Amino acid sequence: MKWKMFIKNTRAKKYANKNISLDIKDNQIVGFFGENGAGKSTLVDAMVGYRTIDKGTILFEGKSVQDSLEYIHRNVSYSTQAPLTLGFMKVYDILVTTARLRGKDKRAAIEQADLWLNRLGISAIKTSRLQNVSGGQHRLVGFATALMGDFTTLILDEPTNELDPEKRRLLWSSLVTLKKELGITIIVVTHDVDESEEFIDNAILFSHGQLVAQGTPAYFSEKSNNSHRMSSAKFSSRIVVLNHGEVDDMGSHRELMARRGLYQQLFTAQAQYYQE
Repeated sequence: MKWKMFIKNTRAKKYANKNISLDIKDNQIVGFFGENGAGKSTLVDAMVGYRTIDKGTILFEGKSVQDSLEYIHRNVSYSTQAPLTLGFMKVYDILVTTARLRGKDKRAAIEQADLWLNRLGISAIKTSRLQNVSGGQHRLVGFATALMGDFTTLILDEPTNELDPEKRRLLWSSLVTLKKELGITIIVVTHDVDESEEFIDNAILFSHGQLVAQGTPAYFSEKSNNSHRMSSAKFSSRIVVLNHGEVDDMGSHRELMARRGLYQQLFTAQAQYYQE
């Protein structure tokens, strides 16, 4: 088991996690989903030791996170939503330096940097300073930087922001390739459920700091089909109505919620949770 956690409470200024019991297996791509303020990023911060939990336990490869921070930082690559701040450096130097700092020798670092510059289609900007590239290119450089060095777990927070549809798909395909080549565990915090559906092995839904539902996309699809018609359910302190796959919460977010695919399935599971 890669991650094992039971969290009674994680205190935060704005968002908190509570009553979370979760296991994450090796060699999986896992999606963390939920509305803004659901506590996804707060949980990830606790998983890598950036935030402490008040009550509970988080284990990484059988080791307590709080007692094994050096081990966590050697084996987990975590890319936050914040953009890279190394604007004065050239793209190539950022990648090679990061790979060296994460355990690669000079030759291996150069090979790894070249590999991902080519795979991501950004070789043309390798000698450009980061501050001079476009927003989408900046995001891809940040993604490539997270892939440098040796690690057993990769955590990405909203990695497809600012990317066009083609590059978004390229990023997700790259994660599948990484999993196959290295056998690593990948956790992606994202709002884009539709684009991730075909790439993830397990979906985990959070709301108001709590774990609401988890399972494979196929599980949520079956759950949604079996509960396709519902009356009313309480969701996020509002009354929503699910009827023949349509969602209505008095007009707010109607278009977003009405989309088909895994988002609809996850939303159905969330509505069921609040109905129970």
